[in-house]
Amino acid sequence: KRQVGSTFKPFVYATAIMNLGMTPCSTVSNATFNERGYRVPGKGGNPTLKQALGMSLNPVAVRLMDMTGTDKVIQLARDLGVTEEIPRGQLAVALGASDITIFEMLGAYSTFANYGNYVKPEMIWRIEDANGRVIKEVKPVVKEVMNEKYAYTMVELMKGVVEFGTASGELGRRGISKGV
Repeated sequence: KRQVGSTFKPFVYATAIMNLGMTPCSTVSNATFNERGYRVPGKGGNPTLKQALGMSLNPVAVRLMDMTGTDKVIQLARDLGVTEEIPRGQLAVALGASDITIFEMLGAYSTFANYGNYVKPEMIWRIEDANGRVIKEVKPVVKEVMNEKYAYTMVELMKGVVEFGTASGELGRRGISKGV
């Protein structure tokens, strides 16, 4: 298990898109978030969801978690195959404060690429004997978690991370304004 950090943010964004009717073009404040003794520093502005996820803006993620409610985000994580403990009612969860295995994160992320269908990852698909007879074959566990429209939207949002965001190599040179 490892703290997943910002890799948890897509679950928060997906919950907001599914429950609040938001789109990649919806804007959310990046101002410092203060609530219940919890403070996340921000630089201000109103980036789009695509810009905010691409630049991994913490105040936006926490604000979205607050708007949707931690229970809905945790439920989506559960639907995406995450079984590890996720503390309820803690906004720090939006920033990836939970310890989750890479195996579970793999299954969760693959749901976006699989058109909203969760497919439980398997290490071994089939075992054969020396003569090629199948001794055991694992049938994948598949369940629909989200409409394919939401999954597609999330893939488009996550593209921003490499197109202009934190994984682009352009961080600091291009800025948020060129993100969409």
